[in-house]
Amino acid sequence: MRYRLAALIFGLLVTSGQTQAQAPAQRPAPQQGLALSESAKAALGLWEFSNSERDRVCSLTLRSEPASGGFRVEFDTRCAGAFPLIKDVVGWRMADNELLRFLDASGKPVVEFSEVEGGMYEAPTPSYGVLFLQSASSVAPPSQNADQFAGEWSLQRGNRTVCDVTLTNNDIGDSAFALRLKPDCDASVTRFNPAAWRLDRGELVLANKNGDTWRFEEGENSVWRRIPVRSDGFALVKK
Repeated sequence: MRYRLAALIFGLLVTSGQTQAQAPAQRPAPQQGLALSESAKAALGLWEFSNSERDRVCSLTLRSEPASGGFRVEFDTRCAGAFPLIKDVVGWRMADNELLRFLDASGKPVVEFSEVEGGMYEAPTPSYGVLFLQSASSVAPPSQNADQFAGEWSLQRGNRTVCDVTLTNNDIGDSAFALRLKPDCDASVTRFNPAAWRLDRGELVLANKNGDTWRFEEGENSVWRRIPVRSDGFALVKK
């Protein structure tokens, strides 16, 4: 009896092994790639990335190549210093509700932008305030009227000139031009030590070599006043 039972078990094992050997291997279904929606296709290309005060500005490119949970995004070299949060961003995606999201390596949103008008998106964040994306096509070329700004200017505080500066038309890249300080400038200016200037959507921007900026907006009588309004009361006046 014991021999018959052992033979029966052996036969069952052999039959089971043959059946498994003959069964085709189960392969996982291929992962379907993400398709670009019409809204996402319209978003492809170069964008300006900034905060509300526009003292932090850089550019990025939304691409169609796949990335974790979405598509590839490329930031220019200034973005890492201006917006450290992008260290976790590896991709982007346009959600079904038309929200444009920056995604981390696991596909989770790091920043979520909503469209406020054609070609402009905004995202409130706890650390940076409101961040903005604006398509490059809707931003006027910064060097469009650069020649009319080149020349001698005085930097004033109150009714007193604290520094004479020269805005040159020598292009130094990134849509910026060289700036020179004249001798005997006030310490409040030399500490900032601007070395470049540019036009940015109607604003005149002075920048130092660290990337810090002073922004000026045109007021009455062609006087450019520093914004946002500060106690130092700096203004630029062309001679």
